[in-house]
Amino acid sequence: MAGFVAASENAVWKRTAALAASVFVGAAVVVAVNTGQAQAAGTFFKCTTEKSIAGRSVTSKCVVISSVGGKTASQHRARADCDMIRGVNSAHDVRVVVDGPWKPLGTPSKVTCPIRSTLVMGYSQTK
Repeated sequence: MAGFVAASENAVWKRTAALAASVFVGAAVVVAVNTGQAQAAGTFFKCTTEKSIAGRSVTSKCVVISSVGGKTASQHRARADCDMIRGVNSAHDVRVVVDGPWKPLGTPSKVTCPIRSTLVMGYSQTK
């Protein structure tokens, strides 16, 4: 009987330790999420991307919106993920990433997908 009581006390301690560890990890995740939101709140720039009417080019426009706190950038460029069709008899798609020229904030950067390809996604990259 003493062995059973000792085993059940050991199980209770293990459960208590696991509960305390999960509460600690949960608190650490909440702190990490809150710090990410605080850093993102004071950014210096805002970027938008536009797809052309033909659907093969992307234009990135980044503008300065604030001069206080957050991440900074001095240049940006447009990037396009394109699906290129390769092969004659057995045609298949190959994903290609095309980068536009680096431009200062305030001036647009444009990139066009190569011939025989379609635009999948376009986005901005800053540095």
